[in-house]
Amino acid sequence: TENITEHGFVWGTSTVPTYDYNNKILLGPTEKTGEFKAEILTTLVKGTKYAVRAFVKTDEYIVYGQNLSFISLGSGAPQITGFEPESAKLGDTIIIHGKNFSWVSDENIVRLNATICTTAKSSDTVLLVIINTNLTDIKSKISVTIAGNISVYDKKEFTLIVPTISKIYPVNAIWGDTITITGDNLTFDIGNISATIGGFSSKIIGSKNDTLRVTVPYETTSLTNEVKIKIYNLNLIAPESLTLISPFISVQPQ
Repeated sequence: TENITEHGFVWGTSTVPTYDYNNKILLGPTEKTGEFKAEILTTLVKGTKYAVRAFVKTDEYIVYGQNLSFISLGSGAPQITGFEPESAKLGDTIIIHGKNFSWVSDENIVRLNATICTTAKSSDTVLLVIINTNLTDIKSKISVTIAGNISVYDKKEFTLIVPTISKIYPVNAIWGDTITITGDNLTFDIGNISATIGGFSSKIIGSKNDTLRVTVPYETTSLTNEVKIKIYNLNLIAPESLTLISPFISVQPQ
């Protein structure tokens, strides 16, 4: 007596697959009675035993059909139709569109070139993927592998937005002074950034609008010091060095 808001099939390697935790194919709302069917084209590993059952969903309930099992003969590859945005920073999220993806996020193995990225959320047509902070390739092809079948998107490449340092100010300072480092795409959580001056760790006291404020470490002894920051695994070197203002002793005649 209730409206059917969704119906279809759920399947997986678990003994009793469910709507929330396993792969599924959605056939939409319906008012019909009788049999229904669907063709499963992906997520099936050859030689693996699966359980499958039909379901009908209303606003209040999910009703499942008989639980059956089968040995898979394998399935086809997913298909990628596009992604957005075309460029992003480390740790950002990109959206991949296509079909025959897995509803189980971990079953979608997404790579940017050879670097595997975490799938945060998935459906059979959309993947939300976090760019791996170990990625160093500026240009990458996107691929999705499911059940050993791979799909590579060849129409365009993903571009990594790489942070850069443009200058430091001032270029002359003494121990404990604050140095401002400016550049492009430097705005990251401070916990993911480290800085060194002259090879010694420098305390970061602020990060905002593509600028970092760091202090000159007291361990620095060289007159000329290289300024470096590390964002995840990317190492950036400032185009100019910091000159340490040395204290001096002047002797006044008696």
